[in-house]
This record gives sequence, C-alpha cells and structure tokens, in this order.
Amino acid sequence: MKIDSWISRMRFSEVFKLVQKLEKQKGHKLKILDLGGAGFVPGESFADKLREAGHSVVTGDIAGNPDIKLDMNKSLPFQDKSFDLVVSLAVVEHLDNWKLALKEMKRVGKAVIFTTPSPVAKKVLELLAKIKVIDSDQIADHRHYLTSDEIEEAGYQTYYFQFGLNQVGYIGLNLATTLPIIISLTIFFAVLMAVTGGIPPDDLLRHLVSHRYEYDWSVVYPYSDIPSFNLWIGFEVLAGWINKIFDGNGFDWKFFQSLCVVVNILGLFAITRRVRDIHVRVFFVLLVMALIWSRLSLGRPAEFLNGFMLLLWGLNDSLTRPWKVFLGTLTVPVYWLWWVYLVPLVLLDYIYIVVLALGAGFWFIYAGPAYLEFLQNLLASISSTSSTIMMTENVGLFPMLFSAAGFFLIALKAKDKRPLLAMFWFMIPNQIRYYESIISLSLASLKEQAWRMKSGMFACCLAIIFLFQANENQLNISGKEDLSVLEGHTILCCDMNIMFYLVNRLNRAKFIPSYNLYLDDSPVKQFFQTVLERRDICNALKDIQFDYLVDSSQIIKNPPCLKLVNLEGPFRIWQSQL
Repeated sequence: MKIDSWISRMRFSEVFKLVQKLEKQKGHKLKILDLGGAGFVPGESFADKLREAGHSVVTGDIAGNPDIKLDMNKSLPFQDKSFDLVVSLAVVEHLDNWKLALKEMKRVGKAVIFTTPSPVAKKVLELLAKIKVIDSDQIADHRHYLTSDEIEEAGYQTYYFQFGLNQVGYIGLNLATTLPIIISLTIFFAVLMAVTGGIPPDDLLRHLVSHRYEYDWSVVYPYSDIPSFNLWIGFEVLAGWINKIFDGNGFDWKFFQSLCVVVNILGLFAITRRVRDIHVRVFFVLLVMALIWSRLSLGRPAEFLNGFMLLLWGLNDSLTRPWKVFLGTLTVPVYWLWWVYLVPLVLLDYIYIVVLALGAGFWFIYAGPAYLEFLQNLLASISSTSSTIMMTENVGLFPMLFSAAGFFLIALKAKDKRPLLAMFWFMIPNQIRYYESIISLSLASLKEQAWRMKSGMFACCLAIIFLFQANENQLNISGKEDLSVLEGHTILCCDMNIMFYLVNRLNRAKFIPSYNLYLDDSPVKQFFQTVLERRDICNALKDIQFDYLVDSSQIIKNPPCLKLVNLEGPFRIWQSQL
C-alpha cells in the first residue's frame, strides 16, 4: 500500500492553512498562480481545492493540461507582481535551476509559498521508495534536498513540518502577530511572580534599605572587609526610591521581582527573534523561564543585567552604535561586576569595548583604586576559603554542564559559534549564579532550528512547563515578628537568609556575618566551621563581639554561653552571656 496520497493531503492541508491566513490578511479572495501540478492525489489537485474556496487560480506546468505550458527552469511569462500568491508544492526539488525558479516566483508573486523535502528526508524517502511504500520514480527524480540556509539565502523564510521531513519556504506572509503574544506573556508572568514570589531569601531585602545607611555597608558589618564605596550604587539608589514609595510594606520587593521577570522574558524573546514559528519561540522562552524562575525571584542586580544583556544581544542588528553605547552604559553603575555581562557583547560589535572603557572610568572615578583592590582581595579570599563553608553560589563545573547539556547541543549544532563562546565565558567563574546566562544565550542559536510546533503539542508542552513554576526561593516568614529587642545591637546570624531579612526589618543594628562570608574575618569563619561540624561553639564565640545570636535551624543546643530570650516565628533569639 502506497502512502503518496496521504503525504500529499498532509502537504495540501499545511499550505491551505497558510493560504487562508494570507486571505484574511489581504481581506479578499486571491489571484493565485499554481506551479508544477501541486501533488499526486488521483483526480484531485491543489488548484481544485483553491478554486472551491473561491480563489482565482492559474495553473502552470511543463506536462499535463495546465492553463499555461511553462518550464520552471526558465523565466516565467508573467509581469512583476501579477499574482497575489504563487504556490508550488513538491516541485522545486525536481528542478535543475531551482535558484532561478525561486527568484522568478518571488518576482511574479506578491507572496510565495512552496514546499520541498528537507535534507533529513533524503534517506527516509529513499528507504520508503525502496520498499515500494511511495513512488520510487518520483524520489529518483529529486535533484536537490535544499537546506534552510539555501532557502533563506534566496530571500525566503522557512519552517519545517511533517516531523521535519518537509519544509515550507515563504515570503509575503505574516504567520503570527508576535507583539500581542509577547506583551500578554510578559504581563502574565510578572503578575504570577508578584502573586507567588514571597519574601526573597537573598540580598534584595538588603538592597531595598541601603538608603537607611547612606549606601555605606561598612558601618553595618563590623567584622567585614566591605569597602567604603557601594558595590551596587546604581541598583540601590533605584531600590531605595522604590522602597520609599511603597513605604517598606512588601510591595517593594514584589515590584523588583516582577520587574526582573519582565526584563528577562523580553530579553529571551529578543534573543529568539529569528525563530520562524511563534509556537516554537514561545515554547523555548517558557522552558528557560521555568528553569530560571527561582533565580529571577531573587531580584538580584545580576539577574537584571542578564536580561539586559539578552536584550542587547537580540536587538544587536536593530540598534545603531550610539544606542548600543548609551544602553550599555546604563548597566555600568548597577553592579560592580557589570563588565561580566558586557564582555560577551564584544563578540557582536567591537563598539562595546568603548562601553567597557567608559565603565572602567566610572568605577575608577567613583571608587578609585579601592575597586581593583577589592576585586583582587575577593578573588584571593574565595580561592582560599574552606569548601565546607562556601556559599551555595559555587557549584561544580560538571553538574552545571550536565544540567545544561541540551542547551549546549543547540549551540554546538549552530554555525554561529558566538553564543557558544559567550556560554563558556559564563562558565569560567564556576558559579551557579551564571546558570541563567548560560542556558539563555543558547537560544541565540535557534535561528537554524526552525521546527514548527502544532497547537496540540504546544499546549501539552505549556502545561508541563507550568508545573515548574512553583517558587521555592522564598522565606517562610510571616513578616509580623516582634524584633524590637534586637534594635541597636550587634547581631550574629546563623543563617545568611535570616541576616538579609533582619537587615530589612531593623533600622539601627549591626550584623555578623556580612552579605558574603568570604569578606568576614577569621573568628567569624571559625564560628561557622564549628557550627557546621557541630562542635562546642562557646570557644569559637569568645573572640566575636556580639549582643544577640539569631538562628532558625535548631542546630544550637542550649550552650552555656547563650541564653534563649525570645521565640519569634521561626527565629530563636539568644543573648550573649560572654
């Protein structure tokens, strides 16, 4: 039993949907030129189907009984743009001069739709022909299996269908209005984050209240080597302004969590702008959003810079160099590691070297040599820190590679290796904080992956992705705890997340450790080492000057040097007896 008829009907159905979309866009029935006979259905042709739908159709072929006898290997006998649409189904692969045929179809038609087997289909079709499932003569007559690159070089857009075995080349059609989809999804996920985000267990809580300390964290952390200049000056000035507007009622961090989602989802859509099919584009965007959702809920400056980098990468061809310099410069004061997110953009345009120079000038003027000294000291302290007390920012290189393996395969397959180089750049620090940058940049390689996704499959994929949207990165705290006993004192926190929360809630207190354990003096490190190893902590505490110790993990078991004075929600507050 041969399946030629079934394959042709699938092809007819795919192209007929495109014709209907073009008719809707034009607002009237179409004048169509059907070239090459268009199929193998006995007693039926695609032209018949088009005429039944009310379109005016002219057929042209070298054989059979067409309206006009013509050879598609030669120039077509029609005036420029004399047809609303030119269609040609399963013909181009049989032509010796396929380049001229594509050029001529584009000349005489205001829009063009043609189908041709993909290179992937070659061995499959030859096998089916060999076992007599399809017409072997037709397959033997295939002169070419055009790649998507060859079709695009001829000025057409492409996408695959029939499981990647067939592809459509087209011009003059707007297959999807992407802007409403992008806006709708951006609003949806921003609201979703605002509803589900919760209290972030991270230093966004601290950034929001930096203005209370005149943006100088060295006065808050007595055992820390934090520099006198602010490492996030641009971000914290904006965060302080938002905090004052919302009066610290919790909407400030929700605002930043949602804004972080907006910047990153727009960046993902920008970096996938060359993907032909909107279903595929949305699928990959949502897949990455699901994978980095918990990271976005942290609302860190780094997450914002990641989204901004994606925007600049995706819009690279649309932005003029002055705009690139202006927008790139906006990222400089946000975060002291601003340059990490600008270096990959140099792969796209050397103008970003100017931005790097301007950024270096800003930080030198603002912080002076202390900036380089801090960076050098931090890197040295990280490399010498015991692995047992390292923060969870650092993970092994191989687990990261394994979790992002699929995205690396996408980048490896692409001809443009710049996204791959940028991904490796973010792997050099060996830190999980750059995971979102690694997998997001892989989407820049999706230009050649033009697979078309059916609506049913798309809906199933969305349902699966939504299952990942549960946000685990939030503190299980009511926000109504009475913490007044801690005001004005020096507080030792056994949990970094507790420290961030207390910094946000209290107005006149000092904290141990700092936002980054790497920066604290050795007595603090020794104390945390003792806690992790569950040894006697009193000996480790005698060299640390503090008034209260706060923990929530119940690791501390009534040591004689501490007195339990209060229980507030998940917190246990101990007073020093030293």
